[in-house]
Amino acid sequence: MMSIRTVVLWLNGVVALFAWLPDAISQSPAGPHAGLKALEQRVAALEAAIFSPTAASIVGTYDVFEVSIDVDSSSSTFFSIAGSAADGTAVFNADGTADVNMTKQYRQLVFDVTRADNVATGVNNSTNVSCCRSIDSTSVQLRDQPEVDNGRQGWSFSNGVVTIGDTAFIVVGRLLLGRILSTDGEGHNGLVILARRSP
Repeated sequence: MMSIRTVVLWLNGVVALFAWLPDAISQSPAGPHAGLKALEQRVAALEAAIFSPTAASIVGTYDVFEVSIDVDSSSSTFFSIAGSAADGTAVFNADGTADVNMTKQYRQLVFDVTRADNVATGVNNSTNVSCCRSIDSTSVQLRDQPEVDNGRQGWSFSNGVVTIGDTAFIVVGRLLLGRILSTDGEGHNGLVILARRSP
């Protein structure tokens, strides 16, 4: 347990410290509150980039990551399940063009059903009538399709959304987030992330 004298000495030390601190800050070569002002400026710039993106702030180089799945049935006898992953770079130019360089790995499992004619299975002894049943055959193939996609596309920016090709991206800080969502009945869905590189 501290004595009264110890408490008094401790309080005197605290008071002396707070009396000395403002003088030390004001005599700093950078001036008083220089660190706080720099921090406020950086926070303001970060808030502007996150909450108030502009077309000019979108310009730059991005790393691209894409994953997607595709479950498709183009007919009653043809089915496929596929998945892909891609990475690369996209350079958004100030003139409204974007140079995209991507490598994609696409793997597809294909089921092709062939409707067979009725196949005899034997004769029913009591009726002397041939019995039959339909037998379908299914072929399964694995397709591996690496792709390289290099080219220039146009891009635009409006109301916080970047559109490149037929994909719209929302701006979240230094990220552009887009989704692949089929609207033509196919089961193609995915996610595309563009991460802004540091200048």
